[in-house]
Formats: sequence, C-alpha cells, structure tokens
Amino acid sequence: MIVEFFLLHKIFCILLLFWLFCSLVVGILYAIDKTKSIKESRRISEKTLLLWSVVGSLGAIVGIYLLRHKSLHLYFSIIALESLLLQGILLYSVY
Repeated sequence: MIVEFFLLHKIFCILLLFWLFCSLVVGILYAIDKTKSIKESRRISEKTLLLWSVVGSLGAIVGIYLLRHKSLHLYFSIIALESLLLQGILLYSVY
C-alpha cells in the first residue's frame, strides 16, 4: 500500500521529504543558535535563520515556540507562519 502511494504521488513524496529535511535543519540551526546565545559565543546570523525559515517553516515554528528562541522578534513568527501556509498550499496542490 505504501509503495503504491509512493508510485502514484512521486513528486508529492519528494517535496514532502525535502520539506521535512529542511525543517529538521532549521530546527537544529535554531537549537544551535539558542545554545550559543546562552553561552554568549558567536551566533548564527538572523539573515541565515530567516532564509532557512522560508524553506523549512515547520522547524522554524518549533524553534520559535518550543525552544522559545527569537520569539520576541515578530518578523520571525510572521515569516515562519506565512511560509508554512504557502508550503501547505503547495503540497496540497501537488497532491
């Protein structure tokens, strides 16, 4: 059954796996930056976090709301939520 689904929806599965991988990378980036902010060492730039948030919005949302990192910056939340909405629409339209 899973193989049949993958064969019928190859593009959807590839996009979904890519999105999940990017979200994992973004979540790790937020965790690393949070750790570096606590230790007061050199941090990941906001530009890098925002650009990755556009691609992996789920990881950004996890980083913002569960790790409570960059939660005071409204533009991080707006970009992550808008990206999640657009990626959801994209995945739904491909499916």
